[in-house]
Amino acid sequence: MESFDLREAFSTKFSTELLKTFTQRSYFPKRGVKVWLRNCSGCVSRAEFARRKNSSLLCRLRLLRAPQFVQIAALSSDMILSCPSGDTFHSKMRQLIVNADDFGITRGVNQGIIRSHREGIVTSATIMAGGDAFDDAAQSVRGKSSLAVGVHVVLTGGRAVAPREKIGALADSEGRLPASLSQLLSRWHAGLIRRQDVENEMCAQIAKVLDAGIKPTHLDTHKHAHCHPWVVKALASAAKKFGIARVRMPFENLRAFFPQAAKGVRPRISRRLFVVASRAGYPAFRTIVRRNHLHAPGHFFGFASTGRLDRDVIIHILRHLPEGTSELVCHPGICDTDLRSQPTRLLEQRQAELTALVDPLVRKAIVAEDVRLINYGDLN
Repeated sequence: MESFDLREAFSTKFSTELLKTFTQRSYFPKRGVKVWLRNCSGCVSRAEFARRKNSSLLCRLRLLRAPQFVQIAALSSDMILSCPSGDTFHSKMRQLIVNADDFGITRGVNQGIIRSHREGIVTSATIMAGGDAFDDAAQSVRGKSSLAVGVHVVLTGGRAVAPREKIGALADSEGRLPASLSQLLSRWHAGLIRRQDVENEMCAQIAKVLDAGIKPTHLDTHKHAHCHPWVVKALASAAKKFGIARVRMPFENLRAFFPQAAKGVRPRISRRLFVVASRAGYPAFRTIVRRNHLHAPGHFFGFASTGRLDRDVIIHILRHLPEGTSELVCHPGICDTDLRSQPTRLLEQRQAELTALVDPLVRKAIVAEDVRLINYGDLN
């Protein structure tokens, strides 16, 4: 509990955290919501929250008795902003989850993710249950880390966790999953793979993470396989079985973001074409998520920039971050011989991303742009 001086002119310090606390719970009713704040002397102030057409938030704080101090809970000292004179204050309400994928693939990647969390801006990671360094990753976060951990469900380019008899033709005789998303989908279209086979493999991976002492905050998929509606349905069913209420929204809006980007920031044409094509699955994704009462961030960044996510790209994303909650996906790590033996094209690029994520200029941009870093556990 902290106290802040609220002067009659309202030219004082005010926290966007207060706005987020109430607005997240009220879901922005059309006519707004009125909140009454009681100070230590018993005097009452009224805070009004209303939504504008452009989705910005308007807050009016009217002092009925001009108290000297108002005690407000859940204020974070590093989120206090200077408020202009007058009785109104606008906040864009921009929150960002920075999620590191491939946690558990190698020890070097594990070390890079932990460092990018402790020294940088990474707030969340997703672990690969079938990764060669899964045990090392689980031990590094079990009960002693502030890093939120979800499950990075692998359906392509890895080894199955579930027994062969429970997943049919999803894996070959040696337990290897399809090498690519196109192979996975072609087997499904040919009727060789059932949705239940995929769901059984998802459940086996989630169960392994739980058995390691980790309570997953959310689910996503390797290579963003749940862009396809068939995979999303299986993912939603698996999430429901384990009581997991949050999933990644893997659709990036290039039209709204990259036309403003400098030439060196824009993704490659092949990457852009894939992202645009994948958005065809967004309506089905949204419907499935709502029907299953799942939560997902409203915006997604980083897929089109995979392999080129340097400091300048991250700062550009921060400057053009839309209102609401966004996720930035990244792949930090240390490039070593273990990583070179893995079926991944991201090698030295992981080291470059690690350098960018711990860059002091990136953290300064977070503060300058008034972006609140959260993890999937904070997503409502």
